[in-house]
Amino acid sequence: LDSEGAATAQRWLLELKLAACFGQVDAFNGKVRAGHKLTLTNATRDVCSNATAVVELAEKDWPQAGAFSEEKTGVWKVRIILLLAEAQFAAGQAGEAMREVFRGMSLADFEGDEYERLN
Repeated sequence: LDSEGAATAQRWLLELKLAACFGQVDAFNGKVRAGHKLTLTNATRDVCSNATAVVELAEKDWPQAGAFSEEKTGVWKVRIILLLAEAQFAAGQAGEAMREVFRGMSLADFEGDEYERLN
């Protein structure tokens, strides 16, 4: 994916990993809203961890790659953290959710609406 002309493949990889994370968390939230008592599973964490890893790779090696028409890839790390934190709060896992929030707040190089939501 680091060859010349691979921008489309880079964007697709980034978007597919992000979509998988968002879909997995959305399915979890749907079950919580339906009244199921659940904890965030390792599978959900793994899918979102994979998405975060690809975002970090894109930041480092593919600075021109954007996802879903977003210019900055760093915003996706914060969005993933927000997504996981909100799902954990909804499931009654406040301690885990706060760990995610603190992790997001440690991204000092990022500013924007998502970062404000963490505060």
